[in-house]
Amino acid sequence: VNCTSAQLFCDENGRTMANPLSPDCNCFPADVQSYAPLFLLNITVISLIGGLGNVLTLMAIPYLYFKYKARFTQRWTGTLALMLHLSLCDLAYILFGLSFFISIYANGDFVFSDDLCWWTAFIRNLVANADFLTIATIAVHRMIAMKDPFDLNLQRRLNSRYLIIFLCVLIWALAFIIIHPMIFGYYDYYEYESQQTLDTTN
Repeated sequence: VNCTSAQLFCDENGRTMANPLSPDCNCFPADVQSYAPLFLLNITVISLIGGLGNVLTLMAIPYLYFKYKARFTQRWTGTLALMLHLSLCDLAYILFGLSFFISIYANGDFVFSDDLCWWTAFIRNLVANADFLTIATIAVHRMIAMKDPFDLNLQRRLNSRYLIIFLCVLIWALAFIIIHPMIFGYYDYYEYESQQTLDTTN
């Protein structure tokens, strides 16, 4: 059974806000269903390559830090720590985001419980925003560091472990603030879209 545009949005909104899904409605229109094998292949390849790459990053950098810390004293910077945080976010998105998308495309629906639907959507969106904010933080951190690379006091402050921990906590706090209206239903996007559709039709 194919969905109307409103039912499709209801499904997508249900995945975001964990509202009950329509039992007689297929999750994807026919044109999306026809490309499901391609989407599955794409997500699988990304998951394998991205998962392996991020796992190696999370293993290699700490290994080098503890084994060869004295040899590369100028390499252990706040930017490197933020890159580890970015790698962790990428890996978390693969585990909690793409893995469930594989199930959705393979089964044509979210076959697990409503509670798991809510939690996977919450974690997926939280991690995605944390990922984007980490990239922005790395850019700003490097910009400030390159402003005066010979200022040792500035470099010491930028590479302070307390600053990096604070930035990581701030990233996750901002990510939660960004997604919380949608997650907890403060913003009824389905109602807004329905009204927009009616206005366009009229």
